[in-house]
Amino acid sequence: MHNILKVSLFSLLPVCASVAIAEEPAVMDQAAVPAAVESAKIAGHSVGKVTLPSGYTLEQVRKAAIQAALAREWELVKDSPDQLIIHLEHRGYDSTITIVMEATSVELFSDSYKVKKSNRIPEDPEKWIKNLKKDIPAYLARM
Repeated sequence: MHNILKVSLFSLLPVCASVAIAEEPAVMDQAAVPAAVESAKIAGHSVGKVTLPSGYTLEQVRKAAIQAALAREWELVKDSPDQLIIHLEHRGYDSTITIVMEATSVELFSDSYKVKKSNRIPEDPEKWIKNLKKDIPAYLARM
């Protein structure tokens, strides 16, 4: 529960910087989803699409994406049949990646920040994203 509140607080700061912490709703519909991600919306901007070999199912792609993310110590925040949301805070980054999956491709969307003291500057962790783009097809090939 502690991580959920921490993530939801950070997701609200860029949008509602003037809202006091005490005014945060006690119950949020999607409290586990950072960056105010709603089911019909994708947070962040596209940081690339990876075309996958044919012959795999969407479920196999989903499992490969989860394995790739967990192997790199990302936290799985949301898991649905065609979309994953992962989160990682490390080395001054607070990064949320949405992975939209099809049987033949995955597209990554980043809502990431470089955190310096009390400032949150939009910046993508490019190497982390590159690793995910490389690792997902590699895990898929092992299936």
